[in-house]
Amino acid sequence: MAEHEINLKITEDSRLRLEENIAKLRASLRHWQQWEIEYEGMREELAALGEDNRHESMLAVGRDNNDSQVALGDSQGDLLNAEERGQLLYDNKGNNRSAPDVIGLLLRRIDYVQQNVKSATSLLNAAEDKLTSSTMVVQPDIRSEESLPITEILEELDEEGN
Repeated sequence: MAEHEINLKITEDSRLRLEENIAKLRASLRHWQQWEIEYEGMREELAALGEDNRHESMLAVGRDNNDSQVALGDSQGDLLNAEERGQLLYDNKGNNRSAPDVIGLLLRRIDYVQQNVKSATSLLNAAEDKLTSSTMVVQPDIRSEESLPITEILEELDEEGN
């Protein structure tokens, strides 16, 4: 096998690993984004209760559209299930938490999830850039519709847009 063929094989294997990694990172990003959506949704529902922050009203956040009681939020989302809601609505001793306490817990969890979304986004962008770079090495003669070479230009802007 010629040295060129060996290098192409190594590059192709690397590209396949990068594509696998990108797929995993996208799944991870979707997972953390879903957590953020569900936590934020529950926080908004609890905040909408206003003065009516009785525990019965907080439990009503877990009712489905037909107004029939579900097990603490089974209808709300895939990740924020009954067990998760139970951990938020009750302390370790099984005592009811107040709405402000639950909202505080949700805000801390939302902050944690947002950090993970930011991290996953950063990793995904880096992996996609690396894949683009490796594709350009393997196929340097990529051309546009006008038969002109394509070059990706990245500009970094500061906070003021300069």
